[in-house]
Parts: sequence; C-alpha cells; structure tokens
Amino acid sequence: METNLSQSSYINANVSRNAIMTSTGYEGLNLYAEKKCYNLIKSNAYKISETELKPGLYSIEPISITGYRLNSTQIKKVLYAIQNDNPDIFWIGSSFSYCYSGNKTILKLNSVFSKENLKIAIKKLNDKVKYILSKAPKNVNDYEMELFFHDYIVENCKYKNIGSTRNADLKVFTSYGCLVENSAVCEGFSKSMQLLMNSVGIKCRTVVGARGSEPHMWNIVKINGNWYHIDVTWDGASEFQKYNYFNLTDEVIKKDHSINEELRKTTKFDENIRYNFKMPVCNSKNDNYYEKNALKISTLDLQAENIITQGLIKASSSKKEYFYIKIDDNLSLETAKKQLILQKPYKLFSCINKANQSLKKGNKINNQQVQYSENAQQNVLIIKLSYK
Repeated sequence: METNLSQSSYINANVSRNAIMTSTGYEGLNLYAEKKCYNLIKSNAYKISETELKPGLYSIEPISITGYRLNSTQIKKVLYAIQNDNPDIFWIGSSFSYCYSGNKTILKLNSVFSKENLKIAIKKLNDKVKYILSKAPKNVNDYEMELFFHDYIVENCKYKNIGSTRNADLKVFTSYGCLVENSAVCEGFSKSMQLLMNSVGIKCRTVVGARGSEPHMWNIVKINGNWYHIDVTWDGASEFQKYNYFNLTDEVIKKDHSINEELRKTTKFDENIRYNFKMPVCNSKNDNYYEKNALKISTLDLQAENIITQGLIKASSSKKEYFYIKIDDNLSLETAKKQLILQKPYKLFSCINKANQSLKKGNKINNQQVQYSENAQQNVLIIKLSYK
C-alpha cells in the first residue's frame, strides 16, 4: 500500500505529480503495539543528542511504548518496516537496546548524525532531490520517468566496496550516501530509487534477497498497472549491460537473484534474516527495457538481415551508442551470436556495410571498432557502435 503525502518534503520542480510514501511495512505489522512503536520511532527520529556515544554515533531520545512489553523480535520487525517504508529517514543506526519499566518498553536507538548535522544533511538531500526533479523530462509517462531516475543514479553514484559492515561508513547504506555523497552499496542505490520514484507518485519499494551468495537489495516498481523488478546496482556495474535488470519478471530475476521470505508468511522468525513485506507478482514483459527497445528477430535468414540493416540505419541516424538485438526464444543465442558475429559470413558486419551505403559521413558505423556483449537470461545481443 502507498499513501498520498499531505505535505511532501520535496518540491516537485516542474513536475506536476503528487508525492506518495510506501506503507507496506507499516501495514505488514500485525499488532497494534508494533504499529504504535513504528509511529513513535518516526516522530522521535529527529530528537537527537549533541553528545557522541562513540565516534560518529549519537543517541536518539529514548522512546517509551506505554502499555506494551515488546520483545527483540517485535522491535526488529518494526525496524524492518521503518527501513522498508522510509528512504528519507537515513540516519538511524542498525543497533538498538531496550528495557522494561513496568508495563512499558523503553527503546533506545542511535543516529549517525548529530542533531545539527542532521538538519544540514536533510537540507542537502532535499536540495538534491529538487535538483534531480528539475532536470527530469517534462510531460513524460511513468516508464520514461523511471528510465531517467535509473540513468541518473547509474551515472552519478559509484558502488562502494566495504568488505565488512563493522568499520563501514553507514551513510553508504542510505539515500543520502547515494544521492548526496555519490557513493553507496546496493541498499543506498535501492532506497534512492524508491525515494525518487515515490517523490513523483510512482509506486516503488525495496526488495531484500541475494544475488548469488551475496546479500542484496533492489526494487520493485509499478509501471502502467504492472509490477516489475529493477536492479539499479547491477545495471551500474557494466556500461555494456546498463539495462539488463530494467523491469524484469519474477521468472527472469530469479535466474540469478533469490528473494527473501515475506514476513507474513514466515512460521518462525529468524533475527538473522531480513524479511520482505507483501511482494506483488511480477509477470508482465510490457515495459521491460529490451522488449521496448531491442530489435527483435525470429530467424537468421535474409529477412532478418534486412531488419537488422534497417535498424542499424535508424540507430546510426541519431548516433546511438548501443544497438540491441533480441533473439526469439525459438533460436539459440549461441547460434545467433556465431552466425551474426563470430563465424563466416559474419552477417552483422554485412548488415553494417549495407547500412553504411545509405549513411552520411560522420554517421557511418566503424566496422573496425564494433564490440559486443550478451544477456543470456533475456536472449539479447548488445552491440556497441562507434562512428566515422
């Protein structure tokens, strides 16, 4: 569930859209006591001490949940929910302590910013969001806005290798680290995408799981009535494969990602697992990047060569750097790659030579500097072009 914000912290500069906020975490809490704790954390998060507990860590004013004795498991669920819903609350540390006073739970949280520095940081983040929105294309649909935010993050934030979280700068896990300091891990990338998308009224949430054996976070986003997976972190890992994870189905994302269990479905809560909240089904291909932008071929005959030639002419007219060929599922990607690129008669290069016959100088494709990559999960050849 997402709800409209009556007063957004962000000014939608030149973008006539209403901001929303994610509330699936809050809605996923079963007990009134947990929801009460959630609301108290949000309202008290700004009440920070100026005195350092230890370098880079400040106390948040203790939170009293009157009438309830919450245990560690319940508090962790609430903190998962806070993290799930609020990419703009970027300063709460991961550790907490609690105790009881009669029928009351006293919860202690920490901030990675002092009170004064937090004011400055919030302004910096708000200013950066306003700046990004001011650069956003005008009068575009949700897909085009999503593409703009995706490309902005990929082009402006560097992935931070931290080794272990013990000595890591906690800001790399946040939207602040990604958007203001331009350095983040996957969590920072994902929270930034959620923050930007929600700021223009597009539903976007974070997903926790793994890619291979590594814990990971990415997003799900609702575009034109359908939910999709989008992994900005891994799209930023390779210029060649910038859109490999742009709007995927459950089936495709699960080829190299695993999705953690939903909290509502677990029968035994494990404090070492980070849970998801209410995962929607993602089964549409309509707004997948390659479905919308790749040239599609279902054969490797003369007709396919003509289609590729015309596609190259069109791409070269605007000097596009990348040219995508999506191979039909009834063809082997390996076979297509061999016939088009690796083995005689090198059909792709024949198509380039034919295209060049109708192209002007400066728009002709340099057939000596063609590079390629592939996306086996989606049966796509990615061709990098240069011009002469």
